[in-house]
Amino acid sequence: MQERRRFPRVELNEKVMWRKADTFDNLNRIRNISEGGLCFETDDLRLSHDDIVQFSFQLPNKMTVYSKGRVCWISGVEPGRVGWQAGVQFQDIGDPQRQDIQQFVGESRYGCD
Repeated sequence: MQERRRFPRVELNEKVMWRKADTFDNLNRIRNISEGGLCFETDDLRLSHDDIVQFSFQLPNKMTVYSKGRVCWISGVEPGRVGWQAGVQFQDIGDPQRQDIQQFVGESRYGCD
C-alpha cells in the first residue's frame, strides 16, 4: 500500500479537546501529528468520516492550537485496547499555529540543541 501522507508525522502524547456541532466536548489523547493533521484516539461512536470537528490542544512548548479539521479516516485501535483512532486533516488553521506545529515536528524528528 502506498503512503499517502504529504507531511512527516511524529508521536505526540497530549490531550486534545474536540467537538462536533451536535455533541458535547470530548477529551482524548493525540497519537501523532504533522503539519497537515493529527491522529487521536476516541471512544465516541458518533464520529464519522468527513465530519468537521473543532479542537484545541497544547504542544509541548506550551503553545495552544485552536482549529477545525475534517475527519479523513477512522479505524480500530491495536488489539487489547478499546476504541478507535481518527485521522483529522487541519482546516482553517492560522499560519502562526501551523508554524508552531512545523517547528515541533522538525525538532522532534531531528532533535535540537
